[in-house]
Amino acid sequence: MALFLGLYLMRLAWSGMLLGLSVLVLGALALSLFLPATLPSLLYGIQPGVAVILLLMAVHWLWQERYRRQIVFIPGFARVKAGSSLVRGSSGRRPREASTIDSPSSSNIHPAEASGSKK
Repeated sequence: MALFLGLYLMRLAWSGMLLGLSVLVLGALALSLFLPATLPSLLYGIQPGVAVILLLMAVHWLWQERYRRQIVFIPGFARVKAGSSLVRGSSGRRPREASTIDSPSSSNIHPAEASGSKK
């Protein structure tokens, strides 16, 4: 059982899984041909182990699905409701006044230029 769980958690490629399954089927066929009385008792004995393995595989699958959903639905990137105060209304579209940085300051103008007289 520990060997199967180790192989399950290693995430083999499909070719590795098919190879392992084919070895298992060939071993069962060889056992049924050469020792026909042993196969029924062996199959009867591994039933509790198979049940535990299936239960652990189901729990592992549910755990992975939960993690996947946490990644897909990250709380920080949730959409804001339409009536929320976080959504900007028409106040975000109003025209803004010119910045004071862009307008010339009156202290930089020479007093002669301010009065309009030239020398």
